[in-house]
Amino acid sequence: MNLLRQDDILFVTDSERVYDLEVQEDWQALKFTGFVNNWEYENIKAQLRKGKKDSAKMGRWSNGKPNYGYIYNRLERKLEIDEEKAKAVKLAFQMTIDGIGADNIAVKLNKLGYRTNKGKFFHSQSIVRMIRSDIYKGWIVANRLKGRNKTNGKIRPQDQWIVVKDAVKPCIIDEDTWDKANKALDKRLNPRAKMRKHGLSSLIVCGLCGRTHSVTIRSDRNNMRVIQSCRKRNPLGEKCTNGGIQYNTMMELIINNIRMKKDQIQLELEKLKDENETIDTTAIEIQSIEQQIKKVEKALQMLQLQLEEDLISVSDFKERRTIRSIELDNLQKELTKLKETSKEDKIKYKESFIEYLDHFLDNWSELDESQLNNELMSFINKTIWYHPIGNKEYREITID
Repeated sequence: MNLLRQDDILFVTDSERVYDLEVQEDWQALKFTGFVNNWEYENIKAQLRKGKKDSAKMGRWSNGKPNYGYIYNRLERKLEIDEEKAKAVKLAFQMTIDGIGADNIAVKLNKLGYRTNKGKFFHSQSIVRMIRSDIYKGWIVANRLKGRNKTNGKIRPQDQWIVVKDAVKPCIIDEDTWDKANKALDKRLNPRAKMRKHGLSSLIVCGLCGRTHSVTIRSDRNNMRVIQSCRKRNPLGEKCTNGGIQYNTMMELIINNIRMKKDQIQLELEKLKDENETIDTTAIEIQSIEQQIKKVEKALQMLQLQLEEDLISVSDFKERRTIRSIELDNLQKELTKLKETSKEDKIKYKESFIEYLDHFLDNWSELDESQLNNELMSFINKTIWYHPIGNKEYREITID
C-alpha cells in the first residue's frame, strides 16, 4: 500500500471503484475495507478449521490429498482402496517386518514400476512415512499439527489430537501387521551400533554423491577400523562407486591437512601484519561477494519471470526460490561481517585460531573418541573423500 501510494499508482477494485491513495479519504476508506475483509477472512478460516475437526470426529477424511494406496470418494467423503497401489503398501509393510531396510524397500518398489502419488521414485524417507502413517490401519488422526506442515508447524500435545479408530473400512493393513512393522522399524532406526561414536563419525563425505561415509570395525581384519565404501544406491539400486580407506590412514591425512592449514593461516597473518601491504584483500573480497549478490538477485528475478510466463511449475519455482533466497541471505551476512571487521579483528581472529590448532595438534592423540570427534567438528565442516573404485592410484581429500 505504501509503495503504491509512493509511486502514484491508483488502486482499482473488482467493482471498478478507483482509489487514489494520495487522497486521505480514499486511503482511509481502503484501509478500513481491508480491515473488514481481513476480519471476514479470519472468521471463514475459523469456521473451516471447526468443520475439519467435526469431520474428523465423524470419521470423515479432511486431511487433503489421501495417502498412497487410497482414493478419496467425494460423495461419501470416505477413503477407498486403490487396489494396485495397495499391493505396493502391503509389500512395503511385509518387507519391513522381514527386517529389510527402507532404502532396499524403496529400490524394490521402484524396480517393480511403482511410483509415488507425484510420479516420482520412492526413497527411504517416503517408505518410513508410509510405515509410520496411522491411516493404513484405518485410523484417522487430525489436529496433530499447529501450522501448515511438519517443517513450519508445531506438533500439539497428544491429548489435543483427534483420533478416530476404524474410521477407514476396509483398510489396507490390519492393526497387528502395522504394529509388527513399526516395531521392526524401531529396531532398525535405533541400533546400538549407531550410538557408537568414532573420532571421524559424520565427517567423511563421498566426493561422488555427497553421502556421509560410515566408520566400522572389520572383525575379519583383526578388528581394524575402516572408512567404509560409499553405500548409497540410486532409486533403482545402482551402487555409488566411491571406495573406502583405512581409518588410521584417513586420520593421518586429516592431521597433515590441519598442519598445512595452520601454516597457511600463519603466512596470511604475517602478511596481514605487514605495514607495507599494498593489496587490500578485504576490498577484493567485498567486491567479489557484491558481484555474487547481484548474480543471485538476477537469478531470483529470472525465476519470477519464468513463473509469470508459465515456463516452470509453482512447486519448482518455490523450491528454486528457497535455495536462492538462502544463498542470498548467507552472502549478505558474509558481506556485513566483512564490512564490520577491521584489520585488528582479523589479526586477533587468526592468532586465536592458530593457537587453537596448535593446542589441538599437540593433544589430539590423548583425547577419547567422543572428545576427538567434538574437537574436529568444532572447526571442520566436512571432509570430502574422492577415491573411485577401480582406480587405486587416484585419491583426493578436500577439507572444508
